[in-house]
Amino acid sequence: MEHLHPPRNVATPGPDPVPCVCTEDYDGGPFLTYPTRQGKSSVLDDAPSASEGRPLLPTTPTAELEAFLQTWLFFGLLKEILGGLSIASQFISVDLSSGSSQRRLNTTSLNSMVQDWVECVKGSRDSNRLVNRLKAFSDSNRLVNRLKALGDPNRLVNRLKTSNDNNHQKQVQYDHIAECLQLTRSVLRDTQFRYRPDFNYQIMACLASVAELLSIATKEAYQSLGFVRKKQCPSSWQLLLRADPRSVELMKRHGYCPSEIHRIRNTFLYLSTSHFLTWMNRADATASHEHCNSRECLLRLNNLRAYGAQHWLNDCHCPNLTVDIAKVIAILSRGGLPLLQMIQTEPSHELRLKVIEASPSSSTSPYHMYGLTA
Repeated sequence: MEHLHPPRNVATPGPDPVPCVCTEDYDGGPFLTYPTRQGKSSVLDDAPSASEGRPLLPTTPTAELEAFLQTWLFFGLLKEILGGLSIASQFISVDLSSGSSQRRLNTTSLNSMVQDWVECVKGSRDSNRLVNRLKAFSDSNRLVNRLKALGDPNRLVNRLKTSNDNNHQKQVQYDHIAECLQLTRSVLRDTQFRYRPDFNYQIMACLASVAELLSIATKEAYQSLGFVRKKQCPSSWQLLLRADPRSVELMKRHGYCPSEIHRIRNTFLYLSTSHFLTWMNRADATASHEHCNSRECLLRLNNLRAYGAQHWLNDCHCPNLTVDIAKVIAILSRGGLPLLQMIQTEPSHELRLKVIEASPSSSTSPYHMYGLTA
């Protein structure tokens, strides 16, 4: 998932590559009817109140379902929204490191493709530059020639901004894209929560994060057109993976406390943010959160009744340092300032704590005197 930015201190080993499990190319037809063309129309049957909703999802073998949804919800969705800017071959690479020539999804070029599409919809990029972009990424000479025929670079911009017909067309386009994204989220949600918890985690995360990117880009591209949106692009894609125990285990492995995981997953709603935080290396060899819970971190307790003192060296057996609390209270009661003095005894070099009352002649060096307050 190269389109998601990793943290600078990324945990190792890093995210597993996303396998390309498609068994056939996307057929290039309309996105919403692809399951019907493939003889899998039951995936479109959404019946949330019925136990048999989307019967294809629980009855199809996992490997077959992963291949079908990757073809449809990755390659098909990109083709439907980005059009000629989306070239399937740009997203497939071959991993030769394992000696088995496995195909992987590679989304390195996705962000630039999406940005080109946003600028094209907004009409802020001249047609000549778009033609050059399409020359590099598209085999469609017909599309290139149509853009060339526009002539004046400003012609496309003017048509997008001033034509009422085009503005109506943009509204239709937006509503259609929103419908495609809503269907994508619905299918992924049912796959993840209702039927197939064994679905490949990397494939699911990739499908959801790409759909999130397209949803954000669509809102940016169409927000300035001023029409009333009949449909809304879905948000909160992170919810698809929030409860997945595999993502929780990843964060624990990378050094997060369960309480931090709980706060992160209830604060940040974007998958891109969740991905960034999940792969941040927070591991500390001297710390363990095994006794912590989702409500509180028990690692750095300062509750003396529950705090477990530890020696700096493993073979150290020195006695715990104690403070004369009664003397501290007595000094505070008469309005004085109690100071804690650390004394090293001879010849054992053991440390002792002595409570003294501050006076004009008291030493207050921060290295060996500490003020105590109520």
